[in-house]
Amino acid sequence: MSNLIIVGGSKGKPSGVINKLRALLTDTAVFDKVTMYNGIDPHDVGGADLLLWFPDIDNEEPKDYPIKGKGAVLICSKVMREATAESVSTTRIDAVTRIFKMHGNAVTMIRTHGNKFEFELVDALNNTWITTTDLNIFTAAILELYLWTKSSVRRSLSYGGNFDITWSPQYAKDLEVFINTNTAIAFKVAAGCGNRFFGNFSTRCTKLFPSSRIGASAFAFSPRNTDKTSITTKDLVPTNFSEYFGDRKPSVDAPVQLELYRDFPDINFMIHGHAYIRGDVPFTDKYYPCGDLREVDEVRKQLNFGHSRINLKSHGFLLVGNCVEDFRRHLEECKFDMIGG
Repeated sequence: MSNLIIVGGSKGKPSGVINKLRALLTDTAVFDKVTMYNGIDPHDVGGADLLLWFPDIDNEEPKDYPIKGKGAVLICSKVMREATAESVSTTRIDAVTRIFKMHGNAVTMIRTHGNKFEFELVDALNNTWITTTDLNIFTAAILELYLWTKSSVRRSLSYGGNFDITWSPQYAKDLEVFINTNTAIAFKVAAGCGNRFFGNFSTRCTKLFPSSRIGASAFAFSPRNTDKTSITTKDLVPTNFSEYFGDRKPSVDAPVQLELYRDFPDINFMIHGHAYIRGDVPFTDKYYPCGDLREVDEVRKQLNFGHSRINLKSHGFLLVGNCVEDFRRHLEECKFDMIGG
């Protein structure tokens, strides 16, 4: 059973657009149940497979963000306002940032043109799915994004308990260099791409003193939902191929990168970001969201050709290497922009 919840309008003032949107989405017969809160506070948004969070709340008012359920798709909204004497304009970065604040999947940027509304649907990786004033076309794009997201193939790591990482002295030095290089790459991406959201990094723990609970195959990942420019070795999340350890979850891309580590034993480090490497760097053929295991085959093709710098279609970049010196070269030679394949 699939459940759609739509929240819109302002308190005590329903929105005609929300009424029309509900009717269009109901007519698609994709959802078994459609619930609308238009001009009233929602009682409960739990259990939604798709949550459209479009309340009309002034930017100066405090925001109550919903908590979406596991596996749910959340599309929020952002009214794009022109600059006035009292306020600055709303930017695309403001809109995309809202996705991350709400742990959502996409944002609808809403602009007014006379008596018409324009809707631009943008996913978390800053890709525009549609820009239109036609509600029918907008509805079709919402369904396309929803079904595409729900089709993701994912694998979760199990919680393996608490564990403190202990590094050998030499590897600790290498790891410090790698983390510092990651920070430098993150700032380089930000400088070239307008503070574009950075991704994650990981390493095969070739010189870790692991506990028996982790086993011989140990890895360390940057933690989920954390500023990657301020991470230290103490923040890293240890994993094996099936479990993570400690009180923080690893990056959502961890299962994808673990499969690549399994297939390519010479790769000991990876850095992923949400921008694109300029120049003669190959792109994967298909677009998959973060953490989708279908991207493994796409990356594997490029690694088999010997590429250590890969652009992920509409997603970002991946840098791999055997040693920290490889990433010094990546840092020196790579330039980034926001134009994806």
